Amino acid sequence: MKIHIVQKGDTLWNLAEKYGVDFESLKQANAHLSDPDMIMPGMKIKIPTSLFQPKKTAKKARSP
Repeated sequence: MKIHIVQKGDTLWNLAEKYGVDFESLKQANAHLSDPDMIMPGMKIKIPTSLFQPKKTAKKARSP
């Protein structure tokens, strides 16, 4: 399990995309949340690491 500290603007949906995990798996790992749609900055969110594959950001090619 990885722990993510919620930042302003984070949602469970975008965290699932960011970490490459299934949204339902992320919700299940965070069953302690009374309302998964209401996460606040500073909260700790568990990210299942068995599925953890962070998305790589494409780097822009530099021209000479």
